[in-house]
Amino acid sequence: MAENDPLLGHGRQIIVREDWLRLTEEPILEPGLPIVDPHHHLWERDGGHSYLLPHLLADTASGHDVRGTIFVQCGEMYRASGPADEQSLGETEFVTGAAAVSASGRHGPTRACAGIIGMVDLTLGERVEPLLETHRAVAGGRFCGIRNRTAWHPSPDVTSNLVMKPPGSEELAKTWRPYIETCIEAFGVERCMFESNFPVDKGQCSYPVLWNAFKRLTAGASAGEKTALYSGTATRTYSLDRLPAALAIDLQPR
Repeated sequence: MAENDPLLGHGRQIIVREDWLRLTEEPILEPGLPIVDPHHHLWERDGGHSYLLPHLLADTASGHDVRGTIFVQCGEMYRASGPADEQSLGETEFVTGAAAVSASGRHGPTRACAGIIGMVDLTLGERVEPLLETHRAVAGGRFCGIRNRTAWHPSPDVTSNLVMKPPGSEELAKTWRPYIETCIEAFGVERCMFESNFPVDKGQCSYPVLWNAFKRLTAGASAGEKTALYSGTATRTYSLDRLPAALAIDLQPR
């Protein structure tokens, strides 16, 4: 894609075009399978490219049984002033607010941002632990990890090239199968979890199609294996089972 390609937005990510995504619609597979989406972002962008709580909840309510989500650090709403090592607290504060809105239950059953992965600079030595404690206090029990990004490539060639209608779940499953099955075989279902990485990956397919693709890949898995891949591993890894009762994700059958 060229430097001035209109399909590329902030960070050279493919922009989300809802009208284009609607060109591919399909029935929801296994609609009763509980899901915890362990990787998504929230951000405010100019030009109609924001992805905030209403956008996330519209996706999670699009057919699949998404019971809860985990926000992953993306450098959003950092404090504009104050000590540099504390500026990332602004993101934790921002997402905690979104989580509180979701936990009210007034916007649907999904517990959005039930877990929050933020940013603390691990090179700060003895200052790391106090900063972690401050993030935990701000998040009210939701803070469950940190993300230090180290890999990024500026080349316009390292992108997806979309030249047709959005792929369907069968096409995605066929393309991803060799990689995903290799990972699951190598690590086991207790160390693997499916995630949306929305809105980053929303430029390529819709939320219903994405999770349908995952479900096609696990069609032959046992009920226990599916539980691990779609909710169990994420719940255990990020200690969502230790949340206070008022903030907990309900994973019981419905």
